[in-house]
Amino acid sequence: MIERKPLAAIDKTDIDALVAGQVPESRSLDYKEQLPGNTDSDKKEFLADATSFANAAGGDIVFGVREQRDASGKATGLPLDAPGLAGLNADAEIRRLEAILASGVGPRVPGVQFRPLDGFANGPALILRVPRSWASPHMITFQQWSRFYSRNNAGKYALDVQEIRSVFALSDALPERIRRFRDDRLARIVAGETPVPLRQEKWIALHLIPLASMEPRAQIDLAGIATQTASLQPMSANGWSHRYNIDGFCTWSGDNDGRVGRSYIQVFRNGIIEAVDTSPIDVHEKLGPFVRIESLERQLIEAVTRLVAVQERAGVAVPILLLVTLVGVRDARLGVSQRYNHPDVAHIDRDMLTLSDLLIEDFRMTAAATLRPIFDSIWQAAGWSRSLCYDDKGNWTGLRQ
Repeated sequence: MIERKPLAAIDKTDIDALVAGQVPESRSLDYKEQLPGNTDSDKKEFLADATSFANAAGGDIVFGVREQRDASGKATGLPLDAPGLAGLNADAEIRRLEAILASGVGPRVPGVQFRPLDGFANGPALILRVPRSWASPHMITFQQWSRFYSRNNAGKYALDVQEIRSVFALSDALPERIRRFRDDRLARIVAGETPVPLRQEKWIALHLIPLASMEPRAQIDLAGIATQTASLQPMSANGWSHRYNIDGFCTWSGDNDGRVGRSYIQVFRNGIIEAVDTSPIDVHEKLGPFVRIESLERQLIEAVTRLVAVQERAGVAVPILLLVTLVGVRDARLGVSQRYNHPDVAHIDRDMLTLSDLLIEDFRMTAAATLRPIFDSIWQAAGWSRSLCYDDKGNWTGLRQ
């Protein structure tokens, strides 16, 4: 992709640099002088281009760049200039191209992004960023035209049967790799292998795992992460410390001058974020263990909102798997006011609650709506029908007294 920059950070100077540097088309870069038209052949060509990136390593298609041509008039893959797109209505064209992708590819390609860039001679340029897809292989289904494409440095090509089988095998292995990572991290936390020693053995863990982080070479800019410490506030923290460590970069809030931690955030070198907080789970002298459920929900909503934005600014691509685990909660009740008490309320019946995973496919998601199935599951584990922090319209309101 263009200098591995986050899409939001790319501007006209980056396109000018491609032309001035004679950067050729590659496995992750393609130039198009015009947008695809509305003919069937144009749509098929566009779908082949987009899915070839999704089924390979991801990449950018830059519309509004003219290629050099050889003596026979064939495009060489080298940029000649960047005049832009005359008369471009960016919003309308983006909706049109999104509709073509939505109806012409199966399964849907997640995480596709567009960015118009102003300042060119004829009009704006338009970048289409297609991330490597972990739901691949994606097949073109337009008008029953079933084809699989991938990409190398020479451009796109149709996959043969053996290659299609290999891609399916890699896709099937992904869930197991993610499960092993999460299980390993939970085991390390239980064993006390954390950035700062935790003050108790009852805690909640949030994991935000970009599917692209499972790529062995995945790596983010830790120096850029270190500039975002204001957004890396640990859950339930007012003040916090930060530093680089062997795993990447971490922040923490603690007692005893920070030697015992209440909560921490660990950003891993591959873009995964782990947030652990001990504050929402406590033990009452007479009532026993309980979960400060309203605080827990509020802290998770705020944390997911901030941390997903950190990942976006770091150039991490969606989709991102969201995982929540509660540890040390056997026999715990929810800390709910007397107004909501009823005779059927139960204790949580296990020490570790491993909740169903959620997939974030759009950075514009609303954390409160996204997290609701997880919150409902926590309440149900304690004998309630659903989270009472949502009103009848699905808005998060907290516990209304």
